[in-house]
Amino acid sequence: MLHLGFSASKCDPSLFIFKDASHIIYLLVYADDIIIVGSFVTLVQQFTIKLHSNFSLKQLQKLDYFLGIEVKSMDDGSILLTQSKYITDLLQKTKMAKVQPISSPMVSRCELTKTGTNILSDPTLYRSMVGALQYSTITRPERSFVVNKVCQFLANPLETHWTTVKRILRFLKSSLHHSLLLKAATPRVPIPLKHSMMQIRHLTLMIEGLHQRLLFILVQISYLGGLRNNKL
Repeated sequence: MLHLGFSASKCDPSLFIFKDASHIIYLLVYADDIIIVGSFVTLVQQFTIKLHSNFSLKQLQKLDYFLGIEVKSMDDGSILLTQSKYITDLLQKTKMAKVQPISSPMVSRCELTKTGTNILSDPTLYRSMVGALQYSTITRPERSFVVNKVCQFLANPLETHWTTVKRILRFLKSSLHHSLLLKAATPRVPIPLKHSMMQIRHLTLMIEGLHQRLLFILVQISYLGGLRNNKL
């Protein structure tokens, strides 16, 4: 990758970045999967041809699924991320596919402690599910608080902790098809037509910003996906 003009990211060894005066390309490698996004389609296509001449690649398609994340490109250029299949698999694994959904992930004033009830008979399942719940917060960050609560008892989980995890799973079922929408920002102040070149540059920066947000999430997916595979 380096001889093609890419530089390795300092925050993630699987992320490579190509940048010139006008455009940028991000390349994320996870095992045998590759994601390429950039601010200029032609440049991405040219790089793909170069990459194919050095490595044996399958035909690259539009991104639609990556490590449990469903990716849908909208007509307006925005990107919709969902984890409905991933959550459905969690419900099936815990035999909770037919449970009644609930509207809140935790009862009000819920206080979890290290003592008070029996020790959970299968702590491995608890740790696996809590790790999976951490991964589910990628597309639904509002779940982070309750998931962080149950993460605090991985060492010695109790029955009450497992009951809380099952409640979170029931909540996930009620919001199974909720999604995270990534959309480029729009300028707040109209720009005069005489500044057309500035408009083009501004549009490029908006697209670049959208790609950066997507890559930030995908890097999290790559990192947490590795942790999840190790746990499960």
